[in-house]
Amino acid sequence: MQLVMWPVALTLLQAAQVRARNFTALWGLCPETIVDPSEKPMCVQTATGGYITFSKAMDDVDLSARGIQVVGSLPNDVVSLNLANNSIHDVPAYIPNSQLTRLDLAFNSLSQTSTLALPPSVTTLDLSHNFFTQLLHWSALDNSAITKLVLKNNALTMIRETTFPLSLMELDLTGNPILSFDVSSATFALLTKPNFVLKLDKPASADIVTTCVGIPMLLPNTNTYLCVNNGGHDDIAAMAFSFLSKYAIILVALFAIVLVLRWYLRPRLENELMSRDTYLSSNCNFLDNDPIQYRQTVSVDVAAAPSAAQRTRPASNASALSN
Repeated sequence: MQLVMWPVALTLLQAAQVRARNFTALWGLCPETIVDPSEKPMCVQTATGGYITFSKAMDDVDLSARGIQVVGSLPNDVVSLNLANNSIHDVPAYIPNSQLTRLDLAFNSLSQTSTLALPPSVTTLDLSHNFFTQLLHWSALDNSAITKLVLKNNALTMIRETTFPLSLMELDLTGNPILSFDVSSATFALLTKPNFVLKLDKPASADIVTTCVGIPMLLPNTNTYLCVNNGGHDDIAAMAFSFLSKYAIILVALFAIVLVLRWYLRPRLENELMSRDTYLSSNCNFLDNDPIQYRQTVSVDVAAAPSAAQRTRPASNASALSN
């Protein structure tokens, strides 16, 4: 197993050699089987299975475009960590007592279902150029202390019932085709604070209003609407009215189509019923007074059956008597 120590001061040649390596995993704390547990350095695993450790004295670590796919944990002895241009799907854990304040996760494979376990020390988070398509009940950052969140150039079309940390002071949503933006009254108050910086490409007001499940509210000093949903009875009524206003024309059109089809098919059904032969039981009333006739059972005993001559003899005798 290969173990390489990264010193505090790097020559240009050493730095170039490190930048040329491709890694597969990042560990905020190296496994104890790799290094002395008392040192507790951060390390990365190379594609060949080896490990490279980092000095605790480093404040800024750049691991961008290294092919990292797995983040076992975030380090606690780094101030700024650049993990842009990798293939990271989740950030599941961090080392306690962290000093990390800036984390760059741009150009990765993160989405609204990704796990983002961030230390409370992080104040700047860059999630631009990832795969966020919607933020529905998104609460990954509820317990964080982030002041600047960058979500630009994703594929966000909907933000609904998402809570942002109360510490947030800047939110960048530019470069997203947002069609629906619904927030709670508390989030709306956060986004409209005097010193809050909201970067947002102006969405079509018609799209925001027609997809609104709350009450449309105009952002101060802008022509952009957000939908505020308090979850109360007024909002439920507004949601019902919004639904009816959006789909009333469709419902009326469907009802009209049903009426036309019934009007068109009714003569055809009547003609089919008129052309059928109907047989009523009353047609047999004249047979009610006739006696019921029973057929005598015929014997199948061939020996006892009369011959043809015997059957014709009574007829001939009857003829003679008549003479």
